[in-house]
Amino acid sequence: MQKHGEIRQAPNSHKIKVFIDGYCKMCSSLATFVGKRDQAKQFEFFDLESLEEHGSDFEDNSRQSLVVMHQSFRFEKSKAVLYILKHLGEKYSTLSKCLNMMPQSFLDLIYDLISKSRYFLFGKHKVCAIPTKKEPQKTNKL
Repeated sequence: MQKHGEIRQAPNSHKIKVFIDGYCKMCSSLATFVGKRDQAKQFEFFDLESLEEHGSDFEDNSRQSLVVMHQSFRFEKSKAVLYILKHLGEKYSTLSKCLNMMPQSFLDLIYDLISKSRYFLFGKHKVCAIPTKKEPQKTNKL
């Protein structure tokens, strides 16, 4: 039985899989930002709706706009953001360490506030910018 926070092992588990809301302009901007700074080419981006195809549950939660899966772990909300920053490079890793000193409940509150109003603040694509199949989106095309 799966424990919360763990996922079934998937092929290419060495890659960091980032699941975003493909309709959200802020989320696709995050994919572009990360893709440009991903020197090790360790990040792959997928639409949130393809989580089940990657061995994890998809919960239709309008506030959930980011999920990160790496090896046998699943990160959500602010933990997902911190995990991305940690693996993005030295200066972003330092930022992640600084933010990690703040209470998790506070970081998740900020995350929830932004996530809940992301369409209003940043806009929404008319069609999903990320394919829903198992194929990752090339971040330079977003």
